[in-house]
Amino acid sequence: MSPVSPKLSPTKRTPPPEWFPGPIFIWIFLFLSLFYFARLGSLPLEKQNKELGYGDFYSMLEANPRTPTLKNGARVMSEITGDLTTGEKYHVVVPEHDPDLERLLRENMPHYEIRPEKTFWTQLLYAVIGPLLFVGLFWFLLYRGGGAAGGGRLMAFGKSRARLGSSTKITFQDVAGVEEAKSEL
Repeated sequence: MSPVSPKLSPTKRTPPPEWFPGPIFIWIFLFLSLFYFARLGSLPLEKQNKELGYGDFYSMLEANPRTPTLKNGARVMSEITGDLTTGEKYHVVVPEHDPDLERLLRENMPHYEIRPEKTFWTQLLYAVIGPLLFVGLFWFLLYRGGGAAGGGRLMAFGKSRARLGSSTKITFQDVAGVEEAKSEL
């Protein structure tokens, strides 16, 4: 016996394959966007800070009123970062409780501030919110944004799937008594 192949009737057609493979595209897009943001986070956006020793920083700070080399500074816990007058950025690790250093910083540095420490949760929030907003906006535009444009999918264009309702079927028997019924039909 030969295998029976089902014959398709001429009125029933198989739908054409979708041009836009939704779930596969979403996974590829998510992978590429995560790779992009991970790579973007590892690149230095600014020049590297000049690492100063505590002794060098202290002597620069003592001599700052006579020969200004320190432009500004910000302290976060036991680290001070700021700008030199040459335009370079500096970074120095200092002891947490040094009253002489605090006095010198207030007296000899023109713009000095103390900033709170960045916590793990704020860094995580900034690292996650941006990519999530980007992916969410893309998903909204792709699947939900075209609601009035037919179907609610941005890439779902092509042949309309709208069908006419069934019309009332009038037969010759219904109009048998009418003059010239055959010609009217």
